[in-house]
Amino acid sequence: MSQYFFKRNYTPADIAEVKEWFDARWDRLPRRLDLNEATVYEDLPATLQAYFEIYKIHGEKPAFAGQLHQIFLIRDRLIANGME
Repeated sequence: MSQYFFKRNYTPADIAEVKEWFDARWDRLPRRLDLNEATVYEDLPATLQAYFEIYKIHGEKPAFAGQLHQIFLIRDRLIANGME
């Protein structure tokens, strides 16, 4: 389970922290990631770029909190899979 519980609003600090984590590992990201039994990302880098773009365009609007929450779930899965 993610240490980040779903939030209706993600702050700039929340997103900056997780973006920094991904930026430091971007060249090591797998192309495909099985997040869980129901969610598979076939092009993880493109998906993450889209999710960060959503935040850039829409900011803290609650309508996009689900997509932004995925960023934190993806990071947790990558850590669980051994990415440091």
